[in-house]
Amino acid sequence: MRKQEIGNVVSILLKYHEENTIDGRVNFMSFLEGLCDSESSSYFLWDLDTLANALRDQNAPYLIDEIAKYDYQAAQQLNVLYDK
Repeated sequence: MRKQEIGNVVSILLKYHEENTIDGRVNFMSFLEGLCDSESSSYFLWDLDTLANALRDQNAPYLIDEIAKYDYQAAQQLNVLYDK
């Protein structure tokens, strides 16, 4: 994914996360699970620098904790990159 695509994905995740409904949470977790699946065409953890920048741009460090549920090592690296 390119920088713009990753930014859009983060925006969608934030929208689902902020819904505070059961459906919103289900959508959020389903979408995030697909994004964290290395065999998926929408895998977005291959470019952690760009993802960390997108999370920083949208002030969403809490999404790193959600990503950790699917890939703890990537989340650890994201924490370091986010804090740069």
